[in-house]
Amino acid sequence: IAFIGINDFGNNLYLDDVNITGTQRPPIDLAVTTIISPNLVSCQAVVVPQFRVQNTGINTISNFQVAYELSSGESGVVTVNSLTLGPNQSTSVTFLPQTLETGVGEITASILAVNGLPNDGNLENNSLSAPYILDGQFDIIPKIETFETSLAETDWLKLSLDEGIAWEVIAAPGLGSPGNQGAVINFFSYPEKGAKDYLVSPVLDFSRATSPTLTFDLAYAGGDNFSDGLEILVSTDCGDNYSQTVFSGFGQELATTQQTTEFVPSGTSDWEKVTVDLSSFIGQRNVRIAFVGVNDFGNNLYLDNIEFFTSSSTFSLGLGEDELILFPNPAEDEFNITFNLNERQQMAVRVIDPLGRVVQSFQLNDVLNQTYQVELPNSAGVYILQAVGASFQETRRIIMTQ
Repeated sequence: IAFIGINDFGNNLYLDDVNITGTQRPPIDLAVTTIISPNLVSCQAVVVPQFRVQNTGINTISNFQVAYELSSGESGVVTVNSLTLGPNQSTSVTFLPQTLETGVGEITASILAVNGLPNDGNLENNSLSAPYILDGQFDIIPKIETFETSLAETDWLKLSLDEGIAWEVIAAPGLGSPGNQGAVINFFSYPEKGAKDYLVSPVLDFSRATSPTLTFDLAYAGGDNFSDGLEILVSTDCGDNYSQTVFSGFGQELATTQQTTEFVPSGTSDWEKVTVDLSSFIGQRNVRIAFVGVNDFGNNLYLDNIEFFTSSSTFSLGLGEDELILFPNPAEDEFNITFNLNERQQMAVRVIDPLGRVVQSFQLNDVLNQTYQVELPNSAGVYILQAVGASFQETRRIIMTQ
């Protein structure tokens, strides 16, 4: 090690108390570094357990024995012989396929022997555990989640990688209708900096969407000394791989207000509506969306009213809850009918002419927040549109011109 002084005819530079410190690497040490499979959230019941090990010692490793165990009791052992794994090199270990039980589980990977010895130089890195969820719940869009029941009663999933604080549903004041609950991650009481916690949707079918869009309400109090984060990841293979990040915000860019004491939203000014374009996933049938909270031991982050649209047009109209609108009005030949409902339902629609005759009658399925087109060519006059669903009934007037 050489300290090199470079002169610019300035002033004197002093060094003192030079210390070189570190931890001596053991001659033989093999560490479990990554759980590759099972994935965090998946709908594939049959998986191939796999994890990665690394030579963190000084000497070359020629053989080792590793094992895995699932929380349900299943286990497996693999012995690897005749290899040359040098210092800092890594390799993956694959086991026989295993059928997982539906629900939350955990896999633990362990080193059993290295170079014929039952123990290596560092036992602390010989084992690694990771949670997983096997879940095949399936839904279509449009879809809305208002978190007015416990998280367990919804089709959304939570996963905490450190088994500490996780997403939960609690009171989330300030938004008013509908309800006053939301999903929160309590960063204020979460000392494990860098911890990631997942809030994951069911598998969603985007095959009928023309311009899928995601909106949600966000409340987070920023501060100068912390930078919590929120990322939204998208998987197109049921949750096995999250290949795209469609939203990422940290610290002040995420903040909707400022507060150093523990944050609980108290008014509409604490909330912001966030819109995310999902049009790159048109046609996909196995989409999962993961809201990932990234902890910096800062302040609480709230989510509410997570809503998926098949088209980007509905939310821009500013409709109230359980409302429809007809536009343009007056119209020529055709007009649009847009719904904004609290729950998805079938809708019977009738169009009645000035003489009281039904000129159109049709059924709409899975209506929530979509826009539909109605054609009335060569039909000047004032018409009445009636829409009747399981929990919704409205009548509107539409003027048709020539």
